[in-house]
Amino acid sequence: MTTISTQRHLYRFYIILTITCAFFLFYGSTILLSTIDKLADDELEVGDGIFFLFGLGVVTYSLYDTFTYFKKTPLVTIKNDTITFGDSESFLIKDITYITFSTKIPFSKTYRNELEGMIIQFKNGTEKVLYDDLYENLWEIKSFLYQVVEQQQAYQAFEVNQYESIDLSLTEKQVFKGNQFTSFRGILLWSFIAYFVCAMPSIINNPYSLSIIYVIPILIAGILFFSWMMNYIIIANDYLVIKNHNIWFWQNIYALKDIKEIVFETARKNPNAIRIITKDFKSTSYKASTLSDTTWLQLEEQLNIKGIEVRNEII
Repeated sequence: MTTISTQRHLYRFYIILTITCAFFLFYGSTILLSTIDKLADDELEVGDGIFFLFGLGVVTYSLYDTFTYFKKTPLVTIKNDTITFGDSESFLIKDITYITFSTKIPFSKTYRNELEGMIIQFKNGTEKVLYDDLYENLWEIKSFLYQVVEQQQAYQAFEVNQYESIDLSLTEKQVFKGNQFTSFRGILLWSFIAYFVCAMPSIINNPYSLSIIYVIPILIAGILFFSWMMNYIIIANDYLVIKNHNIWFWQNIYALKDIKEIVFETARKNPNAIRIITKDFKSTSYKASTLSDTTWLQLEEQLNIKGIEVRNEII
């Protein structure tokens, strides 16, 4: 008996949703309380009614956003020959007519834009959409459906092997990276660092400023935040390696034979990113803000030569 159940992602779903809704609730509640205080003191002005409605709208939006997030990410369970969405909406797996395993899908009615996901269509016309990044293990559902529905074979659980390290000095490699000192995020990062370095003496000597104990964690957090957006790519013989401009000891390694598809993606004002989808349908996106359009095209060309399918959504 095969049973697979999804879990919502701790960071990309719960933490981001909590922070976002807490911000909107706090902002909206502050506006409402300020207008209520004015009403109690009989100090209301002409524009305060509009201000009150705006605060009410912000609070309403935060609650609606939470409802929408949960509605769009139902827990999915596969058990024997059925697939269930939420608590009670069940379908026979044999009634699935078509599956789009990897595509961009609008995450409508929220502040989010398009997200990577899958679409499942059933005989009765029902269509179900599931978003990769909002689940911890949607790849297990995809892997099951790919084997059972797409390939018409018995399900066999498997995961792509993880590689801890390879010696890049002994392999032929091509590096696809930009200059962080001329990129927008790189300029922001080093301006941020320069500001703290210049301000450090006054921070240390001023008894009324924040303690250095608090300043250093802020500095480290800022460096990690901007550096997180500045990854680059290496193709080394039969491997694809993701490395970082500043966090030099960090790397993720993929065997080219294990990669099902690569997506070059972008999202509103966020930097361009490379999404790697392995043959077990695990999907991970890495932001690479320093790469130019020319470098992306060169990378696409080399991946195609290696036999890797590339979905270019950038250029």
